[in-house]
Amino acid sequence: MILDGIIVMVISAFGAVGYYRGFLKTIMSFASSFVAIIFAFIIQPIISSFLKLTPLYPIIYKWIGGRVEKVNFGVGVQTQGEAIRKSVTWLPDFISDSIVKNNNAEVYKLLKVSTIKEYVSESLTQVVLGILAILFAWLIIKAIFILLLASTDAVIKVIPIVSKLNRLSGFGIGVVKGVLGIWIVGLLLSVVLTSPHSSAIATLIQESSLTKWLYENNLILQAFSNMVNK
Repeated sequence: MILDGIIVMVISAFGAVGYYRGFLKTIMSFASSFVAIIFAFIIQPIISSFLKLTPLYPIIYKWIGGRVEKVNFGVGVQTQGEAIRKSVTWLPDFISDSIVKNNNAEVYKLLKVSTIKEYVSESLTQVVLGILAILFAWLIIKAIFILLLASTDAVIKVIPIVSKLNRLSGFGIGVVKGVLGIWIVGLLLSVVLTSPHSSAIATLIQESSLTKWLYENNLILQAFSNMVNK
């Protein structure tokens, strides 16, 4: 499929850049992305709380609420669980599984909701806000690292490492960095798919084997899900 081809080209491009730049510069760039993700998770709750006070919250809640309103959840935890899984197909399964798991009176009280539809809408809205918070935090921290790395570029250039091994290692790290980049885009995609006009994109993902696998196995999104469901 087209999306699979694009992803292969993107990852290959990252690998090629890593090969050209060599191991040292590529590993430093990758490390900055990885560390930025860690810091983004640390400050995510703060940014998420801030986003809840912005116009983004009612907009996203309205999008999701429009979808949830059409769902017949039925009665009983098991019936509702199946309805949740069938209605939240635009997010990876582990997200819908966590919503099913937390469908209880204690969580309803915590979220200040009283019905299954309110619970699902509020849960999904918080997931989307959390994803946006991670993205915003990552972009800010990554930009800071880019500025810091730029100042060390002159030092890196004088280190005499131009061997084949250095370039091959750089290629490997570049490929890993490419996958990390795809996962970060996957976070944004999770937000885009909340829109009621995104069915065409969801269909493309479902029909693309590699794209679907990377989306369903997004380790960044899984880490976020595990963090909020401790």
